[in-house]
Amino acid sequence: MDVEKMQTKLARWSQDQSFEFDDIFNIVCRGEFLFEAWLSVEANLGSETAGVDGLTAEDYRKQGLKENLFSLSDRLESGTYEPDPVRRVYIPKGPDEVRPLGIPTIEDRIVQESLRMVLEPIYETDFSDDSFGFRPNRSCHDAIKFAYMELNPGAGRYKRWILDLDIKGYFDNVDHTELMWILQDRITDPEVLDLIYDTLKAGVKESGQVQVTGKGTPQGGIVSPLLANVYLNELDQWIKVSRARVSSENVLYN
Repeated sequence: MDVEKMQTKLARWSQDQSFEFDDIFNIVCRGEFLFEAWLSVEANLGSETAGVDGLTAEDYRKQGLKENLFSLSDRLESGTYEPDPVRRVYIPKGPDEVRPLGIPTIEDRIVQESLRMVLEPIYETDFSDDSFGFRPNRSCHDAIKFAYMELNPGAGRYKRWILDLDIKGYFDNVDHTELMWILQDRITDPEVLDLIYDTLKAGVKESGQVQVTGKGTPQGGIVSPLLANVYLNELDQWIKVSRARVSSENVLYN
């Protein structure tokens, strides 16, 4: 299976809002996707940072990469794969604050990356053109350029405003139940939904204790930014509809 061609197909199918993605778990499990996922994980700067099992990417390779990936594929297909809790670490966020990160094991990162490679082409069709965070081929510079263009008053354009809004602890407070309901609008493959749910419910290990809650998609997890965007897209779409309604009212009454 050619990974890039399959991603192109997923993107094309997703343009049909009635298309049911009810048989995509087999793609996540495919050796070609797992190998591409491994290459991405290995190339990441954090590849030598271990999860709760103490293994780095180099350790995983030395154990026998081919054998490990075959075993991982088999366990995914047989339903015996279980994600480990993420390892909690803290990084500075300012002079007096820290940001919590959750470090998955190398094997869990491979699975999450394969999952991301399958889900991202589907959801990129749904996401707002005005959204820039954690999106492929988009950056903060693109967001700045967009804001500049919107604020530059052209002929006949309405005055624009900027709302600087920060959702405190957003990643740590994404509600699992609500997220799963949102995902089911697009993804109907029960095995993919189970895999996502198991990943969310794997919990966080800190000071030897594992904590499991009904919320949070830990920063540090590869699939977390995508899931966070899926969740936040509901707000983006509401704003889009609301903005269109206000614009139509302005046209009507001005």
